[in-house]
Amino acid sequence: MIDERRLPFRFAYTTRVGFDETDAQAVVYYGRYMPYFDRARVEYLRHLGLLHTSDPGREFVMRANRVEYHAPARFDDLLDVFLRVERIGTSSVIFRFEAHRQEGELLCTAEQTIVQIDVATRRPVTVAERYRDAIELFEGRAVVATAPGIVEAVRAIVERGDEADAILREVVATVARRLGAFCGIRFVEEGALVLGPAAGAYAEAAVVPVTYDGALVAELVLGTASGDRTETASIAALVSPYCLVGWDTQGETWNP
Repeated sequence: MIDERRLPFRFAYTTRVGFDETDAQAVVYYGRYMPYFDRARVEYLRHLGLLHTSDPGREFVMRANRVEYHAPARFDDLLDVFLRVERIGTSSVIFRFEAHRQEGELLCTAEQTIVQIDVATRRPVTVAERYRDAIELFEGRAVVATAPGIVEAVRAIVERGDEADAILREVVATVARRLGAFCGIRFVEEGALVLGPAAGAYAEAAVVPVTYDGALVAELVLGTASGDRTETASIAALVSPYCLVGWDTQGETWNP
């Protein structure tokens, strides 16, 4: 399921510990975390429509699996497994996982690298574009359409030195108008996403992360997803200082 309780993870799989998954110490056997992570990855791919879309003659194989254990889980615990794709290389995909007791305690972390290969030769091949595009879009790294002069227009708004809420409202209105598509900002507050200013009819085709000093502070949500990502990254950088103050109007109506 889509889950934004633990950013930057955007997806979670929930499971309950069975009695057969515990060992003589009455805790979850360390090897049982691998099925938890495998099931989470399957549900992630199912959610993105990628579970049954392998190209003929290609398949993914496990290349590396690194696991660290932090605390024990016990019989009947309800667990949340958070996951994201950390990186897509030429032929490899890196998944990152965190398993938590549902009350919040971190239990286990893992990083898995899978590689797409040619079945006949068993040699790596380039990750299929449709697979790459679907994941990058979901993870907020999609290439996004832009319009000539859009960065300069946003820079001019920011440099006027108005109040943060006025700047952000004008920025989303300008971006929406120039792209001819929806634009909105979601703020990160206490680990959750809070709706901020928006313009245009709601649609979510791409999410651009807004970071400040290395930390995620907001998301720029756009209703179009094809073009040059450099310009939208520049827009995100320009507005990032103004996303630190939060949003207190409580009057926004757009809602995913």
